[in-house]
Amino acid sequence: MKINNSKEEDFIEEIINQKIHLTTLPKEFGGKAYKPLELFNLINELTLEYPSKSLGISMHLYTVWGLSYLMNEKQKMRYFTEIIKENALFASLNEPSLYFVQPSEIVSDQFPIKAKKVAGGYIVNGQKRFVSFEPYVAYLPVYALVESEGKVGTNKIVVLIIEKNTKGTTVKNDWNSMSMSDTHSNSVFFEEVFVSDEAVICEDGIEKTEVLGYLFRLSVSSVYYSIGHKALNYITEYTKKSNVPHTRKLLAFFPGVQFSLSEMLVGLKTSYSQIEHFCSKLDIYLKDSELNKNQELNMTSLITKTFVIKQAQEIVEKSMKIQGIKSLSQDNLLANLYLDVKAGEFHPPQRDVTYELIAKQHLGIISIRNRWL
Repeated sequence: MKINNSKEEDFIEEIINQKIHLTTLPKEFGGKAYKPLELFNLINELTLEYPSKSLGISMHLYTVWGLSYLMNEKQKMRYFTEIIKENALFASLNEPSLYFVQPSEIVSDQFPIKAKKVAGGYIVNGQKRFVSFEPYVAYLPVYALVESEGKVGTNKIVVLIIEKNTKGTTVKNDWNSMSMSDTHSNSVFFEEVFVSDEAVICEDGIEKTEVLGYLFRLSVSSVYYSIGHKALNYITEYTKKSNVPHTRKLLAFFPGVQFSLSEMLVGLKTSYSQIEHFCSKLDIYLKDSELNKNQELNMTSLITKTFVIKQAQEIVEKSMKIQGIKSLSQDNLLANLYLDVKAGEFHPPQRDVTYELIAKQHLGIISIRNRWL
């Protein structure tokens, strides 16, 4: 698969023309019945060409795959047909970040999107931030907090699918990040937006949405692995063609450079092995129609994401050290990869929370009521 156009509009057009946006749909809707490792390979291939843009389209790919396990048949027919006929893209659902609290214990003022039950659906107010590929998406899956009517401790969270052009929905072009700038991850605001019952998913609890969390971590890991891969490819070729100053020897012959390249190779190869391991476990999980909670898979997904991103960052930094001050030029590939790879630290859960989750699970600590005590 080859995307030959560098302009953003051309990139999207090629994604549509090659039907890449259909890849993770169920087979009966034109999908390819991919396994997790095949999704990794696809994202890797795209990211080697366009890292930032590929992160954007990967959010659509993982989201529609995950939703295919949660939607009823009527919802699949409606939304997946829109993807096929209208080339509609989905935004990422995003994680609700409820790692240490139950939905019933949420402080409602701190939850970004709230919903009130009315006849035939919900009235939604709030803000969805960081909508990757916002200019191109048509549907916005969201977690919404449904506040209880006077009963303490009975709040719940539902998943709703909101059409971006619905009355009461507005976009704020506030994505000005130096990292992953081509994702155009703007904010979308909801003011008294009506969402019908037909667009409600997981009304009885969001436990099953863990599948989306696993697929999200795979997609993110795939993108950042590929950034490290791209940096290593670039610096490898550079060392074969560039001389050390005041010598007639290529950089590739110097032991220090060889040691650095070896460290990068070890990091990249180990990252790939970890992704393979994660994909194997995820494939088994997806074959379970119940999608039951899986602590081992959860830990594997967290470890994979944090390890792969850390290795990608180190590969880019080591590559820059080999090339020297040239790598700081604004039009230098490594400089751009450095900016993009820094975004990896901020995909939820962030590293400190990830380490806490991994350790608590390993120790058997259940911290629903009190996080630290």
